[in-house]
Amino acid sequence: MPGEGYALSFPGDEGSGPPEGSELRFLIIGRIVGPSGLHGAVKAEVMTDFPDRFRQLETVYLGDDFAPHRLLGSDLRKNGRQVILRFEGFTSREQAERLHGKWIWIAAEEAMPLSEGVYYIHQVLGLNVETEDGEQLGVLTEVLCPGANDVYVVTDGEREVLLPALEEVIRQVDLAARKMVVHLPEGLL
Repeated sequence: MPGEGYALSFPGDEGSGPPEGSELRFLIIGRIVGPSGLHGAVKAEVMTDFPDRFRQLETVYLGDDFAPHRLLGSDLRKNGRQVILRFEGFTSREQAERLHGKWIWIAAEEAMPLSEGVYYIHQVLGLNVETEDGEQLGVLTEVLCPGANDVYVVTDGEREVLLPALEEVIRQVDLAARKMVVHLPEGLL
């Protein structure tokens, strides 16, 4: 993974933000899983809540070096979790095979707007977490996406707290103040 100005911000995986003080430049929206057919197309795993966005994109960035590639077309599969992509200059299966495993990035400014109360993973990572009573729980260090709801991993250096990302638990998110206020369910600690 690149180390500067990136963020994983998608369902089904952990999230990571840019190092402290650096500017977010790219967001992952997929990962190439292999070639598709004989003429240079690739299959990609969709890692965004907005799979239709592939139809709107003209350029994506591939791999750890963020190499720009012009999209010539995309075909979203029925389940919305896989897409077939065709890139300018890729005309053979051999060329497509060289892309296997590469992350698909977009420029951060191309991120889809979210509705109120919904955040990208990179936005909540690093928030200071406290209870409604003001007890400091630690810093949100990881987001797990096991299924029904996300789980926030909060650590203070000595203990780790797993918080379900549910409305009845997450009471307030203040991105400007870098703070999250939570209601702890009975028996969580």
